[in-house]
Amino acid sequence: YLAAVCSSDHIYIHNIIEQSSDKSTTTIMYPFYNSTKQLKLSLNHHGSLPQCLSIDWSKLYPSRIISSYSNGYIALFNINITVSYLTQTNKNGEKEIWPIRTIQKYHLHTFEM
Repeated sequence: YLAAVCSSDHIYIHNIIEQSSDKSTTTIMYPFYNSTKQLKLSLNHHGSLPQCLSIDWSKLYPSRIISSYSNGYIALFNINITVSYLTQTNKNGEKEIWPIRTIQKYHLHTFEM
């Protein structure tokens, strides 16, 4: 799988499949791959859409993805979630998932004396 972050708040999960069955020297050194879009992860933030700045995939729990955004939000996604209030399937069959947890970083002010 490959996670691709867009300049909007969306993260797309792609399934990467080796397309060529030819095992020649050229295809072994430079294999051909095909990508199919599996999921769309969205912050579901009302108002202006923040940019996704980074993502990380848990090695211990591979179905969990955490992402950080330009507005200070941190979101935890579970890509295996099935509950209807956190998922939606669009008309084109694309499955969209919203986070199971979000945290917003608060700005702390420090004063010098």
